[in-house]
Amino acid sequence: MKKEFTPFAQRLRELRKEAHMTQVQMAQALGLERSTYAYYEIGTTTPAYFILGRIAAIFRVSLEYLIGTQEDKQYMRLAEPPALMRVPGAEGLAGLTPEEQSFMVMFRQFDAGQRAALLAYSLRLVQALGEKKQIAPEEQDDLSARKP
Repeated sequence: MKKEFTPFAQRLRELRKEAHMTQVQMAQALGLERSTYAYYEIGTTTPAYFILGRIAAIFRVSLEYLIGTQEDKQYMRLAEPPALMRVPGAEGLAGLTPEEQSFMVMFRQFDAGQRAALLAYSLRLVQALGEKKQIAPEEQDDLSARKP
């Protein structure tokens, strides 16, 4: 028998997938453990109100849409969503897509060496894309070996 998910759990999962984010990225953006976030998506637990506000701000949807009492997404205006500004590491991210926001929140958690390695790798990747080359697997392995 297939489990029935709450409207909130369904919408949370749909929004995350639409944003091309992982549960780990969402958990990091919210300052949570991945397992806590995963429980939200399967409907085992419901987040506190301030976390709901953060989630709505990250996806730029109304709380009503997020919890399932409204069908229209009604995206938030981008001026300065106050809830997003309170997400640790998300200061100044209001104009970015949820995927870009997640990347920046994670980037801000790296130390200077990890940031430099990621930027160097990104530069090589952009150059390779311009030349239609592939990044060597050993370079990818070198980057993935650096843990935050």
